[in-house]
Amino acid sequence: MKTTLVLVASILAVALAALPASFDARDKWPKCKIPILNQGRCGSCWAFSATTALSSRFCIESDGKISPDQVLSPQYLLNCEHDQGGCGGGDTLKAYGFMKSTGIDLLSCTPYTSGDSGQTESSCPAKCKNGSSIKIFHGVDAYSLVKGSTAETVEAMKTELVNHGPFSVSFVVYRDFMEFFKKTPKGIYEAKSSAALGGHAVRVVGYGEESGKKYWLIANSWGTEWGDNGYFRIAQGINTATIESRRVTAGRPKSNEFQAHSHHVSPVDNIVIDGGFNKVPVDAEILEIAKFSLSDMHNNGTPVDTFFGVEEAFTQVTNGISYHLKLSVVKPNENGPSSVNVVVNRSPLDKLSVVSHNL
Repeated sequence: MKTTLVLVASILAVALAALPASFDARDKWPKCKIPILNQGRCGSCWAFSATTALSSRFCIESDGKISPDQVLSPQYLLNCEHDQGGCGGGDTLKAYGFMKSTGIDLLSCTPYTSGDSGQTESSCPAKCKNGSSIKIFHGVDAYSLVKGSTAETVEAMKTELVNHGPFSVSFVVYRDFMEFFKKTPKGIYEAKSSAALGGHAVRVVGYGEESGKKYWLIANSWGTEWGDNGYFRIAQGINTATIESRRVTAGRPKSNEFQAHSHHVSPVDNIVIDGGFNKVPVDAEILEIAKFSLSDMHNNGTPVDTFFGVEEAFTQVTNGISYHLKLSVVKPNENGPSSVNVVVNRSPLDKLSVVSHNL
């Protein structure tokens, strides 16, 4: 047993030694730099992560003949993959499986509309938005890179990135995540908070080391004003915020001209929802957000007579954090308490705004 463990460790050490100390997919494949997009008010990170990663690989596989402007459509996944949650969250492994079995069109054909509404459309499109015919692209793989240990997973992630290009990861967004990048947009994040706000899927584009601290380089889907022009770095090798264990997934592209050769499909043994709703305790921060919402509603002509408290609170990672609160209040001209639902968004730049309410 001891000999086997030593042999595995030796093989892993040799494999790691063969990989570059730092890597950036944007440098290796400069013709295939996918733009930073913005998911808006929808919990569609899973769709953005999978489509932008596979878009990178179509470009890489074709040596730039399929350009980075031909981004696959996250809206198509939201509208057509009915066994996922749409703006209520989804699983990147299932998304890659859908793109393999059913296919997907381009963002230029089916533009993204759910960012403003926070809702998906009711049907899968039969034609492009401009009335032209849809061209469907397919993947040939849908697989997980998570291994038996963090060290093995890190090695698999690096190998995958260097050989095939960007892929999907997801992690838990803790309360200190946005605060960290508001103060240090070029810093290397390591989770310190224990207050989880929800799962979030993103795209790995590189890795490296700075001042003795190893990191992953990540493309987010919160626009270019956030972080380091839409990118951020997170600590590598310690599974901070579950970045190396929650969901690490990839797919490979297929086309008539550029055919990928592997056919690897991982079974979806468990569903991991990113962009979904996460129940949180009613603490001081939730109460402050509730009071902000009541003040905002009062200033906009919809006051309440009495506020009793927050009955229930959920958070969702969208572009920032959306807080879905059920408040116990007494409305004007009513005698007893009633429930009011309110949605408040905390933007990545830490600005609160009331998105909706039913007062």
